[in-house]
Amino acid sequence: MMAETTEADLIAAASGDAPAFARLVAAHEDAVYRLMLGQTGGAADAHDLTQETFLRAFRHAERLREVRSPRAWFSRIALNVARDWRRRRFVRRLVGLAADRPGDEVLAVRVDEPEIERVLDARATLADAWRQIALLPRSLREPLVLCAVEGLSQAEAAEVLGISAKAVEMRVRRGRQQLAARIRPENR
Repeated sequence: MMAETTEADLIAAASGDAPAFARLVAAHEDAVYRLMLGQTGGAADAHDLTQETFLRAFRHAERLREVRSPRAWFSRIALNVARDWRRRRFVRRLVGLAADRPGDEVLAVRVDEPEIERVLDARATLADAWRQIALLPRSLREPLVLCAVEGLSQAEAAEVLGISAKAVEMRVRRGRQQLAARIRPENR
């Protein structure tokens, strides 16, 4: 559960108080991680980019004084970090320097778990859903993750993305339609 961010926390964090900033990070790190998972489709990349997001935010902590919603501010930074990551990855692939990505992490489950196949199927389905979300065009993926996964209102997502709330509504609907078409069993 996300801790309440007080105005005092924001002011202290904006003044460079590392413990206050750490409280803000603790309150928002799960949401930023899920946002990054939706951008990358992989847990390791999402983890790395979440850390990069908070490092970038800390370097610009003085801007917290101007922020109405720390969640929206962290989300905006996270999306910029993800965009930079995608550009770097594209350039590396273009010049042939892309490192081989390891396969999906091994699922840690107990051998004696009674419904192991059901658990593995559920995890595989969830991992596939994140991969499919990551394959959506950025213009659909970002509003979909912000609203449907992170629970931001359309107005908050519009603020993060710099577009109108109506545009967010339309893009979320289109993203859901494309995602449903990709995930339906008859399309496999």
